[in-house]
Amino acid sequence: MASKINIQPKKLLLVTSLGGLGYISNVLQWLWAGIVFLPLLIENQTVRDILLPQNTTPRVAPESVAGSDISIITVAIGVAVTVIMLFITIVILVRLPKTIASATRKTTTAAARAVVPVITHHQKLPAKKAKILTARVAKYLKFASCLLAVAVVPLIYLFDTSLPHTVILFVALTLAIGSLIWFTLQYAIAHAFNIPIEDIF
Repeated sequence: MASKINIQPKKLLLVTSLGGLGYISNVLQWLWAGIVFLPLLIENQTVRDILLPQNTTPRVAPESVAGSDISIITVAIGVAVTVIMLFITIVILVRLPKTIASATRKTTTAAARAVVPVITHHQKLPAKKAKILTARVAKYLKFASCLLAVAVVPLIYLFDTSLPHTVILFVALTLAIGSLIWFTLQYAIAHAFNIPIEDIF
């Protein structure tokens, strides 16, 4: 009797853990895209014109001060962005993987619940059907997020980067494959264990 009582929680724990690994891998995908593209945005002249204050004081010589001010601010922003991204990456990898997975799971579920009324044209559904439909939408959102995170990376070929484009794309593809594998295993094992889709998030 004890084995029958414990087997279902163990199955659910395995499926939930696989989903958590998928969420963490997907977050790393978006972090990698951010690490790649944020410096390029900061270096973009249009973005710099928007973010950096223009020196309009007539007493200041533009040739002697404005150039140095802009370079200092640019370096400061670049350093700040790099430090922030490194800190977030370390936190995800070392300190808070469970929290990140839980937060991402809640975000995906919330997004799925927001999409369901659009799909049903705001028709009232029984609680059971609404839960099943929400779980199915969440499933599609997970895989869509994985594919979207890697789909934007080839845009890097439009820019000059310090890292080779092939390296950037290789890392993005590796993370995407990892995310897809974890989520695929989650649903495949859940199906093998006969776990209802409404219990998978």
